[in-house]
Amino acid sequence: MANAKNFWVIGKRGGWAVKREGSSRAISIHTSKQRAWRAARDWAKEEGFAAILQGIDGRVAEYEDFGASKSQPTRLLGKGTGRKLDA
Repeated sequence: MANAKNFWVIGKRGGWAVKREGSSRAISIHTSKQRAWRAARDWAKEEGFAAILQGIDGRVAEYEDFGASKSQPTRLLGKGTGRKLDA
């Protein structure tokens, strides 16, 4: 189920954007994927939601959910673990 509070990291021309799910505007832009992912994870952890890294190919590359238990986040990693998303 979609949650409008989740944080998405999406590759953009010249950088990586962190967006809230359902929002058209980025809340931050970063020069590296790692910095964007760290920012999204920090916000998600602080607010108790999920951080989702969408690869250039449109698939979920990494997913970390801090909502269920902040001490034991749900985490999916690795290429091919996600599903292709519509733009």
